[in-house]
This record gives sequence, structure tokens and C-alpha cells, in this order.
Amino acid sequence: MWMYGVMFILFVLVVVFFVLAYNTKNKNSENATMNILYPFSGYLSPPSQFNPNISSTNPGTGKTPQEGLFLVGQVGGEKSNVPQIQCPTGYKINIVGAFVEVNDPYGECSTTPDPTFQLTCGSSDNLTGPVCNPDLPCGQGMTCSGGKCIPTSCSNAGKCGSTDAGAIPACSQNLGNSCGIDSDCKDDNSLMCVDGKCVMTPGAGTCMACVLQDGTPINEDYPLDDNTPEPGRCSFMPSCTNVSTDGKNRVCNVSKNSYAKDTYKCRPREATAYLAKHCDGKNVCLGSFSDKWLPNELSDNNPFGPLPCRLNACDDTGKCISTDLTNDNSYDPDYLGLPLLSGWGSGKPANSAASSGTPTTFNQGYYVHGIYTCVPDDEDVKTS
Repeated sequence: MWMYGVMFILFVLVVVFFVLAYNTKNKNSENATMNILYPFSGYLSPPSQFNPNISSTNPGTGKTPQEGLFLVGQVGGEKSNVPQIQCPTGYKINIVGAFVEVNDPYGECSTTPDPTFQLTCGSSDNLTGPVCNPDLPCGQGMTCSGGKCIPTSCSNAGKCGSTDAGAIPACSQNLGNSCGIDSDCKDDNSLMCVDGKCVMTPGAGTCMACVLQDGTPINEDYPLDDNTPEPGRCSFMPSCTNVSTDGKNRVCNVSKNSYAKDTYKCRPREATAYLAKHCDGKNVCLGSFSDKWLPNELSDNNPFGPLPCRLNACDDTGKCISTDLTNDNSYDPDYLGLPLLSGWGSGKPANSAASSGTPTTFNQGYYVHGIYTCVPDDEDVKTS
């Protein structure tokens, strides 16, 4: 009989072992899932009709910034409509951190913009540029001086641009002219009127301008004699469109100089509490047109809270509803003065292999980013 007793005890121990192993495996799996930090990010569409096929280049965005954004991700390296903020069955969202800020990779909004960016905008003579020599020449718009590349001196855009194949052409001579409407710029869609000045339309591509130290374009030949140095420096457009002295942005820069508009109080905003209130406890968040970020929404239900600048997002004409809420007909153009990123800023379009007839995409304005985890449905998640 004692043999049966021993066998029964062994059977119970084996069952207990398997139960404990199963529970431990499940708990470890839960802990592993909870310990994964998932990133998310999204950019508002720039305010221009020149962005090609916006639904494929930047899924989740409306046609204009004021139409908002929902966050979708990528599968297998391809753009898709899969929500970025989502958890598997049996788990719910727990926001760890979230931020909303001006899209500014070159530091135009800071007191110390990127030195290379300053160099390409021709806004400083005191920069240490790339090394150059007869076998290693400088790029377009640069001159080799003392073994370093510095912005080329100029008196008109023609000295900066080139008609050679593969080179960047000169900007229109109307760049920088005063205007009231786009047609005042007298150009074939490469210029538009913003804040009373003709500026580059980002979708028209890149061109080379000749600018003064404060970023003002020279649109006519300066009268020079043999003893007068050329007053301008070559500058890349449209990337440098909204830049003043030393590569600083004219709208969002935080310095107190006269060209900076610190009244807009542009700062990165910590938005964790706002997004946690909106997303925590859900299985999917901000993943469709019915659940998206409307940047100009003033209610407490705005998923990311206050904007990083006191500037509302624009519509496709570049008009921005003014922060002066007492005047329904007032508009503020300074949203278009935020850092402008030419290139594939809104995502590489499907037809990017086509070298002709494909407008350059760009990005401008606000973007959101952060991280979240997934916790079991029975886990308590405290929303802020």
C-alpha cells in the first residue's frame, strides 16, 4: 500500500510543478509584454496644395494641418493604416510619455542652431566649414577659403544657382518682393505670398538665393565698384526661407532679438497627462478618423493639450485662424514662418523613383511623439 501512497504523492507534486510552471510562464510573458516600450510619432500635413498624393505619403493626416492627425504605423517597411498605439487582445494601453513640439531638427527655434544649417543658409562668416582643397572641392554655393568651405559671396542669385545638369538653379528674382496676393509675385507657381513677402513655394523644389546677413533676399543686382565687397551670401531655399541672423527662425526662436517673436512662446510641451486621459485603458487609440488629434481644439478632450506655440494650424491656403479669438475674421500667417523642411519630409511617395514631374514634399509645423506600454486588462491603470 505504501507504494500507492508514494505514487500519489509524486503525481500531486508533478501536477503542482506543471501548474506552477504554467503560471510562471504566463506571468513572465505578461511581464515581458509590460516591459516593452512602444514608440509613436506623427506629423501634421504642411499647409500646401503641392504635397503629392497625401494619403500615401503620410497616412493618417488630413489634407490640411487644421484637419488633424491620427497615428498609423508601418508593416514590413511599408506605409499602412495600422494604428501605432494599440495593444494585443487581453491588454490595454498605458501611456508612459508624450510630447508635442515644433518640427525643428536643425535647432532653428533654439539659441544655437546647427552650424551646418547656418552654413547652408549663408548666415555666418565665422563658422568652421567642411575641409576643402583642389582635390576636394566645396559644394554648390560654397567657396574654399583657407582650407574650409564658406558661403560664396554674391550680389545676385545668378552667382549661386546654375543651369548645369544636376545642379540647383537660381531662385526667381521676385523672391523677397513685397506682395498682397500670390499673383503679385509674378512667377510660375514657384513663389507664394506670405506675410507680405514673396517666398518659395516648398513644393516647387530647391533653388539658390543670394541673401543679406539677416536672411533678406537680394532680388536685384547691387551696384558695385572694385572696392565694394559683394554684400550677400548664397543660401538654399526653401529650407532657409524663414531664417534670420545666425540660422535662427523668425517666429519660434526663443532669443529676445528684434527679429524673434517670443510672444508665441514656442516651447516643447509635455503632454503625458493629456494623452493618458485620452488613451489609458483602451485597446486602440488615435487610430482612425473618428479618433484623432485636432490641433486647434481648445477643449479638455484635446489628446495632446496646448500647442507648442500660440499659433493655430493652417488650412491649405496658408491661412491660420488667429489666436485673437475676439475677431472671427482675423488670420495669422506666422504658422508658415515655422521651420521649413524640404525633401521627403512628409514620407517618401510611391512614385519617388520618377525624376521628373514629381513635386518635392516637405514638412512644417507641429509633431507629436512618445512611448507607451501594454498592461493586462485586469491590471489597474491610473489615468492622469
